[in-house]
Amino acid sequence: MIDPTSDPVATDLRDYVAFDRQRAIRSRVYETDLFAVDMLCLEPGQHLGARTYDETDVVYTVIGGRAWVVTDTSEVALDPLQAVMFPAGVPHGVRNDAADPLLLH
Repeated sequence: MIDPTSDPVATDLRDYVAFDRQRAIRSRVYETDLFAVDMLCLEPGQHLGARTYDETDVVYTVIGGRAWVVTDTSEVALDPLQAVMFPAGVPHGVRNDAADPLLLH
């Protein structure tokens, strides 16, 4: 993980890409008291189950592949360089129904 208190340094997100056929992989890139940034890697057919963050908003940006993000009442598909934001307290999940791996940031 990068030290956010140091001088600005370019981060190569490729260093955080890892896939496992058995489960989705979440790698922490940055973390402070105010926010966290993860790289999520999902093989075709994998998903991240419903989760709720009660005190923080969540943003997902597709780096590569295609993501399906779902709530209790809706679903949206995201292509590369598209993003979605969930306000704090909204349960949501992510899945990869595509034939290609998914990189989500």
